[in-house]
Amino acid sequence: MSTSTTTLLQVQTFSSPNYPNNYPSNVDICWSRTPTVGQSVTLQFTAFDVHTPPNADGDWLTISPPINGMTKFWGNSFSAVEAPPQSHTFSVGQTVKVCFKTRSSV
Repeated sequence: MSTSTTTLLQVQTFSSPNYPNNYPSNVDICWSRTPTVGQSVTLQFTAFDVHTPPNADGDWLTISPPINGMTKFWGNSFSAVEAPPQSHTFSVGQTVKVCFKTRSSV
């Protein structure tokens, strides 16, 4: 599987382990960004490929606060129903947390 790279504007970029190669199993990592006072965070994905549905044995990405009522995302393209939008700007002052979790074997 490929992985995702995400850019939080305001100078924070992160990606899944081993990007652009396949990500490993047993990943449980989170990134958080609090905007400068009076600013907002824009989350922008440059790639997204998380194939397995989010269950006890699956891989997923969570985003908080929710985007369009959703917090868990997966899929192998931006056109997948469960994939996040390529770009989303949160309300002014909102802290954004993104977590990536993979199962014990990929």
